Amino acid sequence: MDIYALIVALCFILASLEKTTNKRINLIEKFITSLGIGLAISNVIDRHFKGIESYVVTDIMIVSCIILVSFYDFKRLSKLANTHNGNDTK
Repeated sequence: MDIYALIVALCFILASLEKTTNKRINLIEKFITSLGIGLAISNVIDRHFKGIESYVVTDIMIVSCIILVSFYDFKRLSKLANTHNGNDTK
């Protein structure tokens, strides 16, 4: 399963290298990629420390943290994209 999770993480990284012309779609792709990479890496870490027998509170904390970090990165990148376009909205 570790190899599977690492391969999925690699696929997300490789998919994130593709460029798009629409900035909003590019930001959404980066958000989904960030979620995918975070979940794949947390899967490997969780299997080594907690095992796969049950769904515990740490799993909920890990998933929540990944979602929050990905959303923060999405907002940060969208603000940077707006600043570069001259559409600085506050």
